[in-house]
Amino acid sequence: MVNNGGMKDGWCVAITTEGGFTGRGIGHVEVRGAATSDPDPMTRAVAAARPEKWSSAYGRGGGGADEVRTTLVLTRGGSSWRVSWSESSFVALPEDLAALFDAAWAEKR
Repeated sequence: MVNNGGMKDGWCVAITTEGGFTGRGIGHVEVRGAATSDPDPMTRAVAAARPEKWSSAYGRGGGGADEVRTTLVLTRGGSSWRVSWSESSFVALPEDLAALFDAAWAEKR
């Protein structure tokens, strides 16, 4: 966890990727929002996330030459959490982290 002086009432989910066939990843996305009384699926995923229980990394990092590595940074309530995983270890992610990734990645256009 990293203390982040801003975003006391809002949140941000940033996802970056690297690796893959070209070595440049498969894209990135950044989604920002605020707590609302009528949350959308992304806001619900942010609220349900329990980043204090996440590991900082999943996977051994020794995947194939074209394996994609993903990094997600969640900033919420003045704190930030950073977690990375290899493509082959997605199935090992905690349910709340996988749901947060899926909701944010769905915002990618």
